[in-house]
Amino acid sequence: MSISERVMRRIQMITGLRSRYRRVFDGRDGDAVLADLAKFCKVGRSSVATSRITGAVDTHATMLAEGRREVFLHIAKVLRMTDEQINEIMEREHERTE
Repeated sequence: MSISERVMRRIQMITGLRSRYRRVFDGRDGDAVLADLAKFCKVGRSSVATSRITGAVDTHATMLAEGRREVFLHIAKVLRMTDEQINEIMEREHERTE
């Protein structure tokens, strides 16, 4: 397989994957799920976790939180969402649950 064929195959794969992400996260249900994931993944907040007992940084909890955040950021990147769009979704969901 030539380089240009491999490049074209990769482009098609990425385009198809992006379309699938968009179908999954499209609409009000998708907005609700993204808002919930943003909250769970601590988007917009520090992922550094401290011990409630000692106040020291808990490296394991911090790595877990950063891993969650990384997954959300990957989803947002694939969807090509901006920070502003993410914040709007979170605000709408917050207003809806009040």
